[in-house]
Amino acid sequence: MKLNRFYRLVFCLVVLVICGASLSAKEKKESKYATNPARVHDYGVIEEGAKPKHTFKFANETKSPIKVLKFRLPCGCGKITKEKDIVEPGKVLEFTMEFNSEGRRGKVAKNIYMVTDSKQTPIIKYTIRADIKPKPFPAEISPGKINAGTIAPKSQKELKFKIVNRQKKKLKISRGAMSPLLKLNFKLPLEIPPESEQEFTFKYTAPSYTGGNKCNLMLRTNNPQVGNLWVVVVANIQPPPPEKKK
Repeated sequence: MKLNRFYRLVFCLVVLVICGASLSAKEKKESKYATNPARVHDYGVIEEGAKPKHTFKFANETKSPIKVLKFRLPCGCGKITKEKDIVEPGKVLEFTMEFNSEGRRGKVAKNIYMVTDSKQTPIIKYTIRADIKPKPFPAEISPGKINAGTIAPKSQKELKFKIVNRQKKKLKISRGAMSPLLKLNFKLPLEIPPESEQEFTFKYTAPSYTGGNKCNLMLRTNNPQVGNLWVVVVANIQPPPPEKKK
């Protein structure tokens, strides 16, 4: 009798060890699946406004069909298309995420939540990442800040800048406003041809006082996205060094 109890005890211990090993293996598999790199996609460096796509996959590893109820995209930064709603056992569901990067800049990470009727995996998270470069401005003045250097009071210096028009249409500059210390060497209004750049010069007259000086030049365009183009001129006004006596 005691021998039978002993064998029963041994048998129970063996069953527990086997079940524990099986459970451990299953946990490792599920843990590995939960951190599967396939659930994360990095679009890399993209330009603002781009709409890249990526197709994710979901494998039904259970013995029952899984129904995809919906997708949650909290950021509202794209749209998802899928080929079916029900994933049969052993089958794979593919869905495509189109990411809209308009209005976003820098490094971003957004989550997608797939909601299913599965009790084991009711919500599955996917992640997209991207490094978004700002969209080039339609037009600009370059450089936007000009250092006239150290000059004597009331002396003059010719400076230059270029207007870059990246649009596929003409950029019209109707008028300008500037400090009395600045004088344009060109006439307004003017037009910059599409997808081109032009160089312009203007004259800076130093004030009568010494020290730091800063003044602005503004050119008004016909494009609301561009608005006004600005140039800031800075200078260090210092009297010329005294002449050395012979």
